[in-house]
Amino acid sequence: MNFRKDLPESGAGKNFLKLKDKESVQGIFRGDIHELFVLWENGKARQVEEGHPDAKFRFRVNFVAKEGPSYVAKIFEQGTMVYRQLSELHEEYGLDSVIVKITRNGTGTDTTYSILPLLKQYNLKIIEHTDD
Repeated sequence: MNFRKDLPESGAGKNFLKLKDKESVQGIFRGDIHELFVLWENGKARQVEEGHPDAKFRFRVNFVAKEGPSYVAKIFEQGTMVYRQLSELHEEYGLDSVIVKITRNGTGTDTTYSILPLLKQYNLKIIEHTDD
């Protein structure tokens, strides 16, 4: 058998929202949340069944962010702490109808994310929508 050695990169990583320390992005969450469990091996995650020993909870949700003059859909993936934060924000604001600002603080496993609803922009959108 002969296999190609010059395969291009899969490009899957470019579909995920990635922020560096102190970077922020604004956008809106869209679609259903996909919950999964992963095992980390050699720096890579492998999806496993719920209840698998040492498995960690993760979730993925679409995030539409403005990049330059256009909007781009990305996959936002995180763990339990951010999931709880989003759940609470959704109960209060309805995350599928409010623009949020996501900011990363830290590097590696010492990282936190703050997610703030941008209510001034949200209120402007409501006013613009009701004037139509």
